Amino acid sequence: MNVLNLIRSFILCTIGYAVFAALSIWLILTLLLREINPDGNLVRILIKLVDEAELDQLGYTFAEIAVDMFYMIAWLNIWSLVTTVVFALGWSLGSHFLNVDAPGKAKVYAIHWLVVSGIFIGLLLIINIWILNSTRFPASQDITKTGTFSLTFYIMVYYTLAYYLSVLLGTARFARSSVLLANKLPALKIL
Repeated sequence: MNVLNLIRSFILCTIGYAVFAALSIWLILTLLLREINPDGNLVRILIKLVDEAELDQLGYTFAEIAVDMFYMIAWLNIWSLVTTVVFALGWSLGSHFLNVDAPGKAKVYAIHWLVVSGIFIGLLLIINIWILNSTRFPASQDITKTGTFSLTFYIMVYYTLAYYLSVLLGTARFARSSVLLANKLPALKIL
């Protein structure tokens, strides 16, 4: 194992999730720190997640629960982003320690990758279920089942894509049996 290969994997992995992380951080900071435009696109999207008729029956408006909703969505993204970064860096750096530099060992590499990826996706799902059904966030009771499914689906797709891209870029390429698609990416020969 070469330290330069570890540094290279770290840089490539970071490049892989940087775009996704930048968008997530922008959303988190927007939800937590900025005054949200009540007629903006973000509010329109979040209103679709809520059962407005039930809110009316309870005597509330979306504006009254908006702050709680923003905090809940922000924390959902914070935990999803942290999980993605930890797992992507963990695999990208940990893949250097797998002894797969021999013919026919790609299956061993694939099994490890599938297990780690499965744990990652399972953990993302647990985070979504916990936050969207938690009493810690009062806004979670106002989201419809369709809204919960939509939010979970979009979060899972977004962060799984971020994980996959960062792992694809940052995986150990010195091993002959590593991810073959990653070895064929022409732009990666620069680093």
